[in-house]
Amino acid sequence: MTTEQPQNGISVSGGMYIGSMSGGTAQSGDHAQVVTNPQGSTVSTGGQTGHQVLAAGPRLLADVARLRAQLPLLAADADGVAEADAGLAELERTGEAERGRLARLLELLTAGGSAVAALGAAAPVVQGLHALLGLG
Repeated sequence: MTTEQPQNGISVSGGMYIGSMSGGTAQSGDHAQVVTNPQGSTVSTGGQTGHQVLAAGPRLLADVARLRAQLPLLAADADGVAEADAGLAELERTGEAERGRLARLLELLTAGGSAVAALGAAAPVVQGLHALLGLG
């Protein structure tokens, strides 16, 4: 195993370092695998940690942006709003999230008492998350 010295001065031992990347996929680890599903989302699995990172397609990201635009209509301290906004913001910013975080976001968007679930823009995000998580 070699240690590389990227330009920003951070030592990386094993694994992979990507300074910047636009489009495409990357995988690392003995059993890592990258697959593009029919919805156009990329699923990365494997490696030593076993985490599954799911990349949202453009349609889901557009729906997330519409939902985030409606969140200011709700009281900031309403049940689940801050946590949902944080999860949506991460997904919108990075275009991907770990399966567990997406499942939690889906839970927040479908909870009966959740203020966010009452927004009309939540429905297409819920449908997109179901498809991304393979639930629907």
